Amino acid sequence: MSDGKPKYFFFFNSNISYILIIILLNIIFFFNFLISTHLIISNPTTDIGSYFYSWRVFKCNAIKSGALPLWNPYTFTGTVGCASAQNDLFYPLSFLYLIFPTGYAINLNIFICFCLAGIFMF
Repeated sequence: MSDGKPKYFFFFNSNISYILIIILLNIIFFFNFLISTHLIISNPTTDIGSYFYSWRVFKCNAIKSGALPLWNPYTFTGTVGCASAQNDLFYPLSFLYLIFPTGYAINLNIFICFCLAGIFMF
């Protein structure tokens, strides 16, 4: 029996298609940064290039050596590590910094955040 409505393939009749479109648009927008391991989504003189990159390198080196970065002795005369407001040590996507090079992990982190923002806004 036909109720007069056109039959569509399941993929085009679900919310998954909209989620995949959001992800595809983000892939197109961030494509140059996703295929390169030496480009960072930032100008080197901005916060990501001057502060966050070095902090993430320090954090990853400390964790890979088996220590928790409680204190950063390389900034000024020392700054707090885990208690810092700028720290993302316990952020769920921080595991990317242990798997990928730091610059590429920053790009993936930003890409995933944009994808999640689009999906949850939908």
